[in-house]
Amino acid sequence: MDVDFELFSDRKKFEHDARNQIRKHSLDPYNRLHSIAEDIEFVQDVHEKYYSSYPLLANLRCGTWYCDSRKAGGITSHFKSSDGHYNGWSFNLRRPNLHILAHIQAAGGICIVDSTRSGKRMPDSLSKTVPIWCTVINRVLKFRGLANSGGWDIQLYTPPQSVSKQEHAQIESKLLSWVEALATSSYNLPQLDRSLRPIWVTPASTVFPSFDKNTNFLPVICISASRSLEEGTERRRQGYSYVQGAGDDHENWSDGLIPDVFWRCKDELLNATEADFPDVLKCIVGEARSTIHASDWAKLPTPIARVKGLLSIAAMKDLPDSVFDTRIAEEMPVPCIVIRGYPEASASIPVQHVNPTPIYDLVLQGDKKAMERAFKSSLPQCLRFIGQYIGEGRRVCIACETGKDLSVGIALAALQAFFDDNGQLNLERYDSKELKVTKESLRTRLHWIISSRPEANPSRATLKKINEFFMSPLRSGST
Repeated sequence: MDVDFELFSDRKKFEHDARNQIRKHSLDPYNRLHSIAEDIEFVQDVHEKYYSSYPLLANLRCGTWYCDSRKAGGITSHFKSSDGHYNGWSFNLRRPNLHILAHIQAAGGICIVDSTRSGKRMPDSLSKTVPIWCTVINRVLKFRGLANSGGWDIQLYTPPQSVSKQEHAQIESKLLSWVEALATSSYNLPQLDRSLRPIWVTPASTVFPSFDKNTNFLPVICISASRSLEEGTERRRQGYSYVQGAGDDHENWSDGLIPDVFWRCKDELLNATEADFPDVLKCIVGEARSTIHASDWAKLPTPIARVKGLLSIAAMKDLPDSVFDTRIAEEMPVPCIVIRGYPEASASIPVQHVNPTPIYDLVLQGDKKAMERAFKSSLPQCLRFIGQYIGEGRRVCIACETGKDLSVGIALAALQAFFDDNGQLNLERYDSKELKVTKESLRTRLHWIISSRPEANPSRATLKKINEFFMSPLRSGST
């Protein structure tokens, strides 16, 4: 059989060019933000028409583009898709989302917004992670006697269009171990008057069920914001290419724009012409960066309730300018440890010593491994700083870039060093040879942190360094 290689080559080139064009459209901020705006209309329409009495929460991270978290008082949920991936199902005690239970009880239900890229109708976070969460919570509440005895439902519910019967059964077989893990943890769960049940809504939905105070369960409405497309993009008459799940992985396309700034400047961004858009976006991002420390605390640090707020955690972007002003550092009402990372050494970086100012500027320099080593070796100085000020009855704030990782690690070390298993301050613990540190004691103190600051999400590397620190001679030999 004769083959027309020239025709075959032309076809392959056409397909290659088409894929490149789709990829270009999918990464363009103009297309992404207009796609997000289209999905926002769907989310707001569904919420206002059917579920306006329920709080509307964004699921980190993608959901924050589709839901203005300011209207929910900054409250978000953190149901990771990876906890619902096939054969990777999990109820993760580092992301228990217990902080939203009180809001569900108070309102009689809740709406959670997320999205996903092409190939799926809804993200695994909504189709599997949330259902696992609802079932585990229901069973633990019943086990602890916190469930209303009448008609309490402990069944697992998953959307049949996204989860096969086989996968459903596999998830169900693992529930007991997750229930036991939460039931034996140090987390406190509130009492609910009804069991939780997930309900799913997508742009393909034709029926939107309604609920009232007589419904025999508390609805957890899972709203998947984006339309499902095979190719992932679709050209719109309005002059942009629609991108499914446009808010996902924003570091790859947003040019520095973050959801909070998008919601503040949404109209200005969406009203810009395609030609002017790059300049408008650059200007907005630049202004946001330059004014982020223009006032006092942008967001107050999170106190760890179990230790009566003696330790608190913050993100660097929320710190006031005065933290870095050496002229008034001695007057800082809250002593701070500020953790900053720089890929390369720089002589211009100001480094404050532990004394006499109540600011300990911990600068980590070098590549990733060098920063990890420097973090571990700096723990004795950090703990000495913390011990000094909490010993004086002062509260200490610990801040890192995100307020989720390194700051949480140092807070965890301080909780282990200076507070007993009941959260009582005991400064002599750290120097005591009888101080017993186990993975369980560290896990318990991590639960204290997450209970107060749900967004806390320390990396495995950070947790490993804390564990190694307490198990090595460095602890006693450097203080």
